[in-house]
Amino acid sequence: MGRMAASVAAGRGAKVWSFALLLPAFILLIGLYLAPILTIVPEAFTGTGFTQFFASPVYANVAWTTVRIAITVAVVTLLVAYPAAWIISTRTGWQRMVLVVAVIVPFLTSSLVRTFSWLAMLGSNGLISNLLVVLGVNDKPTTLLFTDFAVVIALVHVSLPLMTFSLVAVMRRIPPEVVGVSEALGSSKLRTMLRVVVPQTLPGVTSGLIVVALFAMASFIAPAILGSTQQTMLAQLIQATIETGSNRSFAAALSIVLALCAAALVGAIWLVMWAIRRRRRHTPRAEDEAPNPAALSPVARRSNATATTERVVWKVVYAVYFVSIVVFSLAPMVILVPIAFTSGQVLVFPTPGFSTQWFEAVLSPEWVGAALTSLRIAVAAAVIAVVVAMLTVLATARTRFLARAADQGMLLPMTIPAVVFAIGAYVAFVRLGLVDTELGLTLAQTVLALPVCYLIIAAGYSSSDMRLEDAAVSLGASKVRAIVTVIVPLMLPALAVALLMGVLISFDESVASIFLSGLDTTTLPRKLWSGIRFSTSPEGAAAAVGVLGFGLLMIALTFGLYTLLNRRQRRSSIPLPTAAVVEEQ
Repeated sequence: MGRMAASVAAGRGAKVWSFALLLPAFILLIGLYLAPILTIVPEAFTGTGFTQFFASPVYANVAWTTVRIAITVAVVTLLVAYPAAWIISTRTGWQRMVLVVAVIVPFLTSSLVRTFSWLAMLGSNGLISNLLVVLGVNDKPTTLLFTDFAVVIALVHVSLPLMTFSLVAVMRRIPPEVVGVSEALGSSKLRTMLRVVVPQTLPGVTSGLIVVALFAMASFIAPAILGSTQQTMLAQLIQATIETGSNRSFAAALSIVLALCAAALVGAIWLVMWAIRRRRRHTPRAEDEAPNPAALSPVARRSNATATTERVVWKVVYAVYFVSIVVFSLAPMVILVPIAFTSGQVLVFPTPGFSTQWFEAVLSPEWVGAALTSLRIAVAAAVIAVVVAMLTVLATARTRFLARAADQGMLLPMTIPAVVFAIGAYVAFVRLGLVDTELGLTLAQTVLALPVCYLIIAAGYSSSDMRLEDAAVSLGASKVRAIVTVIVPLMLPALAVALLMGVLISFDESVASIFLSGLDTTTLPRKLWSGIRFSTSPEGAAAAVGVLGFGLLMIALTFGLYTLLNRRQRRSSIPLPTAAVVEEQ
């Protein structure tokens, strides 16, 4: 009976311990994320928000434009990302590494910087316009800005990593021998892709389409910088309404309309993909349709000449695509560097000369102050996010139910459009006096950095040998001492990566910064946003290069620190607490 009572008491103690560790995450997600979003609903219905929306057909056209552009971006991104994801999943060596870098580097840089780079690409004196003149397509330079094409291509560039990661996750599960058998049995590469590979990647296609469509619908930077009134989207209208401070009720109503449009679009995508998968289940499988080698007549077999021609064609197509996707991913950011050093007064490429005047301009107290403000907020937000994520991982590590619930809750900020959270945070923080303050921005950035920090720390915990923790506890060490002396050293590489990634994400995050900062607390994204919107000076390019350089520095530090800590862990093992040590403690 005594042992049973002790076991029950230990179980209760473990539950209390787990719920205590989950409390910080619960406060962040409920109090600082869901509660601000829920304040949008009463705000929209207490004023004249919906009345103003339905009073003019202009706003209905804006909603349709939002859905139309989101669908276009999702489909185009899928077509562009699918071959890249397949190459990353199946190839090895330098080609795979180049593509991984081409996808990851833009993903870890500010969407504001990536969008601004297309100003230099698509302007009347930009790279593409001058290239078309050189190729004889146009007689004189013409701008490609303020069109659907400009908005869509910028959004595709920003959302390309999201689609690629979704596809790679499912493509890596396809056995390589399936493709090899299909081609060995006489199927062409194109037929193999369409009949064998594509059906098995439909779950990834579905998730990728949904993620990219939601991202595109919530974007306001690209249509505001690169579009005209014909490309006005709901998120852009929300931001403009908040910035003028004219009608918070109208902005809240627009947010609800945006959420409803997003839900409808997600439902439509899911239904279409479900119908495709259902039809797939009612048709013969690709492997059932594969011809029997013994039944193939000499006429049915592809000749060597045909096979050789096909290989040559595919090599050419592969080379063209490989170069194109790398250029598309990296060129918009690379072109900012020479423009930042231009001696001209406007965004022109090729540049008329070399000068450091624009870097001298961004070293002014205003720009430096904004950068330091962003850095302080980013460090504070990253530290809080890492601590909360670590506590959550420790609380859910031994309980499958809690682990699944934590996964759903901690990843919630990645599933709701950032602009919806930003407007909710603005409405809630206005009442609390947190708008245009470092504290308000730190709280918002903490919530947005939390999912990435949690994923990194959870992955690091699952790959570590936690039997050492059990050994320490069995030898008499307290739970807290076991965490401090055993778990934290084991988790040090993951914690370091999570911290640096949290700083990078918070420093580059633009949506919350633009909504919640102002004259008293000006962050670097807010300063850059104002500079881009109201000036075509290369000063913005110099600031963007600075932000890009900081991002690349953080990426290099992340990989370097992770490698260093892993090597140290391999060289030295963590000693288990011995009985003598426990007695001494």
